[in-house]
Amino acid sequence: MIEKMKVVHIVAAQTQKTELLDALRALGIVHFAEKADADQTYLERFAALSRLITVLEEQGVSEVEAEALDDVKFKQLYDGLNACLERKKALETERAAAVSACDTLAGWGSFSPAEIKELKAQGFELHFCRVDKKLLASLEADKEVRFLRLAPVGKQQTVVFQRRLNRVKVGVHALPLPSSSLMLICPSMG
Repeated sequence: MIEKMKVVHIVAAQTQKTELLDALRALGIVHFAEKADADQTYLERFAALSRLITVLEEQGVSEVEAEALDDVKFKQLYDGLNACLERKKALETERAAAVSACDTLAGWGSFSPAEIKELKAQGFELHFCRVDKKLLASLEADKEVRFLRLAPVGKQQTVVFQRRLNRVKVGVHALPLPSSSLMLICPSMG
C-alpha cells in the first residue's frame, strides 16, 4: 500500500543535524529529496515585494485589501507602486539638494544675483572672494585696495572688490555667485 507523502519540517540543533537525519533515514519513516534552488526571477520578485510591503508599512498602511489579484492586475499594482517609490526617491533627492542649496545660500544672506548682474551691466563689475585672516589684515592695512567686507561664508572671510585684484595675492579665492537667491529657493528662510 502506498501512502500519500506529507511535507514535514524538522528542527534540530546544527551540531546534531546530520546525525538526526541519518537516524530518521535508517528508520525508513522519512524520504529526503534535494530541494532545487528557487528560480532567481521569483527570488528577485519576492525581494521587491518585501521592500514594497516594508515601505507601505513605514507609510502607515497597516491594513491591506485581501482581494486576490490576477496576474494583470497584480502587475499594474506592482508597477504603480514601483513608480510611486521611484518618484518619492526622486523628490527626496530633489528636496535634499534644495536644502543643501538653502544652507549654502544662507551664508550669503538675502540678496539678488539678478541685481548683481544688473550692476555689472551698468559698469560696476564686482568680484567676490574668500580670503584668509592674514590676507584680510594686509588688505585692511593697504590704503590703495578698496573693498567691502561681507559676512563670512563658511569659516573664511568674504570680501568684494570693484576691480579684479592682482592674482599675485596669495590666499584670494574667487567665489562664484549663486545662480539664484535664497528668497527664490527657500522663501521661508529668506
